[in-house]
Amino acid sequence: MAGAVGFEEVEERKGTAIRVSVFTYIVLGIVVFELLAIALSLSQPWGTSSAGKEIRLGLEGLVPWFLFVPVLLQLAFFALKTRAFRTFYIILNMLIALFVGFINYLTIYRFDTSFKFGFYMVFIAAGLAIVAGVVESLESALFPRMLARGKAREIRFGKG
Repeated sequence: MAGAVGFEEVEERKGTAIRVSVFTYIVLGIVVFELLAIALSLSQPWGTSSAGKEIRLGLEGLVPWFLFVPVLLQLAFFALKTRAFRTFYIILNMLIALFVGFINYLTIYRFDTSFKFGFYMVFIAAGLAIVAGVVESLESALFPRMLARGKAREIRFGKG
């Protein structure tokens, strides 16, 4: 009989729960600005190389596409159950953003030109991804206390 109760308790925990707090809304706002910065970096000119070609249309123009990965990590962060996965997502988010910022920084040394608005939007998007990672780490540390005080909640859906 006790085994059946244990099974039912495990059965109740199945499904997904989204963690909702003030940090959730802050990260969602950052994600919106990050997506805007990515879209602007992909659509606006970056400058021309010494050969007269647009830099954005070369291999360097692929760098902003990597910033969609931190956006997905930031959105999935609030559905993760274990602290280890949340920490992994935060670290991965920041590493990808730092990588994109560093590669974009190396582009400055490769091309001796005056860069335009779209090029600098990559730095802004990478910076926003790092800020979102910091906010998520604060959320991960403070969520249990906020949940206990009633200032946060979990929205469950699926089985359970």
